Amino acid sequence: PTPTPVPPTPTPVPPAPTPVPPTPAVPDLGGREVTIAVENAYPPFNFIDEATGEAVGWDYDAGRAICKVLNCKPVFKETAWEGIFEAAAAGEFDVAFDGITYTEERDKVVDFSDPYMVYGQVVLVRADETEITDKDTLVALTEKTVGVQLGTTNEATAIELVGEERVHSFDTFDMAVIALMAGDVDAVIIDDVAAFGFMATNPGKLKIAGERFTSEQLAFVFQPGSDLIEPFNYALKVLKEDGTLDELYRKWFIEFKPAVVEKPPIIIGTTDSVTDLDPAETYDFHTWEIFYNVAGGLLTYIPGTTELTPQLAAEWPTVSEDGKEWTFKLRPGMKFPDGTPVDAHAVKWSLDRVVRLEGDPNWLVSAFLDEAIVVDDLTI
Repeated sequence: PTPTPVPPTPTPVPPAPTPVPPTPAVPDLGGREVTIAVENAYPPFNFIDEATGEAVGWDYDAGRAICKVLNCKPVFKETAWEGIFEAAAAGEFDVAFDGITYTEERDKVVDFSDPYMVYGQVVLVRADETEITDKDTLVALTEKTVGVQLGTTNEATAIELVGEERVHSFDTFDMAVIALMAGDVDAVIIDDVAAFGFMATNPGKLKIAGERFTSEQLAFVFQPGSDLIEPFNYALKVLKEDGTLDELYRKWFIEFKPAVVEKPPIIIGTTDSVTDLDPAETYDFHTWEIFYNVAGGLLTYIPGTTELTPQLAAEWPTVSEDGKEWTFKLRPGMKFPDGTPVDAHAVKWSLDRVVRLEGDPNWLVSAFLDEAIVVDDLTI
């Protein structure tokens, strides 16, 4: 009989290999310059170091770290807070740092990166404050006033908490904190990370009352549709994973202590003598006239003291060796109520006007002031 044929054993087909997803391309900006908007008035994010005169802060270190990942060159551009979202939307810079809070309303105007930090708002008060102990006592003490920066989420929070009539809005948080220390306002509502920065730059003068009472996210701001959003998100992911963001947080928000700069005294000589010989009289006629007529507004007295502090001036003046030439840098972003800038031209006009007028007390300005010279928009 014919044997039954044995069917051939089929050759096993190896399983198809699991496809390996392609490695995502690392963004490379090819050395491109990226302009980064900062305010230089919001420590510890960005500010001028009094000891060195250099612009420093978390924003600067983070910008350089991001560009190291992306192969780009950071170019920092000092920008006023007011109008920063409109400027971003118009492409006046590539990205805004400056500790900006994400909100749905802002997201309608600009695009945001992924969040890089979570924070909360707090009540910042003077170190010797005893009545304001937290947000609730601030609300309850209806005679207390609140300082904020114009156009911020903190301004909106303050108005919601205490009403618009108790809120004083300033062009920068730096100005709001100066007003707080001078006693012009009783508290400042501010992000906790920024509060820590101002406490560090003003040791022993400020404290936080209570706990933070919100939870919000900080993110970078871009022109809608910017080709930098995804690369920046990639860089943030890398810097989170390798611990760089943690290191920068520790450096600027925990360990940062500013250098204490000794300011030289300003010595003013007069050729006359005081007219009141009463030893109990503390009124110094000549010093008062010099500062209130010649430098009034640029410098001012801290209420209740004989200590001077910059007011319209951004810092103490540079005084020539012979003591006859004082150079003032003005605070950026200041405006009159009608929107006209408070700049060096306005200061010169004001001084020149007083010189032109006749009679007491205008002769005092003429006696001490030879000429007001505009160096640039913010220098006189």
